[in-house]
Amino acid sequence: MLKQFCKLIEPNSNPNNINDYKTIILSSGSDIVNQKISINRYGLEYKPFENWITNGENPIWWKSHNNVKHNRNEYYYQANLQNVINSVGALLLVNIYFYEKQFSVNDGKESIGLLETTSKLKPESSFIKIPSEYYYKYLVVRG
Repeated sequence: MLKQFCKLIEPNSNPNNINDYKTIILSSGSDIVNQKISINRYGLEYKPFENWITNGENPIWWKSHNNVKHNRNEYYYQANLQNVINSVGALLLVNIYFYEKQFSVNDGKESIGLLETTSKLKPESSFIKIPSEYYYKYLVVRG
């Protein structure tokens, strides 16, 4: 999804790795790097791409995934819930931002916004969410 998102941002690009993705996304001014994901039930909040702006490094969950993939015996301890939450949260963010960009292109607009995007996608997750201001709220009246 990161590769496809980068191709939407820069159609003539040919990103091949996380460093290419970082360069394209950061140069685009995308707010994905500041975006939070949350697990409201437990009061947890994370910023999966925060390292890109705080210290210029790749996300910890990305490095851990590669460590576990290539040297499982040495880095098994990095296969932990926090890295899973951040990687799944990153996937959620990339999907939402990808479709926000795709819907905008399809509608001939610069940006339709995240609120309109989540309205079109109708994500039903009750586990990991992006901030509540990006979801429409519905009032249910029972008679």
